[in-house]
Amino acid sequence: MTIKKTKIIENPELLINAGNPKGKLGEELINDMNVNHENLAQWGVGHLDISKQSIILDIGCGGGVNVKRFLELTDN
Repeated sequence: MTIKKTKIIENPELLINAGNPKGKLGEELINDMNVNHENLAQWGVGHLDISKQSIILDIGCGGGVNVKRFLELTDN
């Protein structure tokens, strides 16, 4: 079995930056989160009953992709 190195292993500063992403590394981390979590996010949102009248409070973390998705699904 081969273990593939991730960007975090290659650049430990990304891991340090994960708690409060800032600067160029923070942008890279957020972009990676948005890409790598997309399938799981789509799966999760697919299990929600969201209508145009739904009011959603997003208290998660990430790059804002789900907030944008919720804004597109609702009128609120």
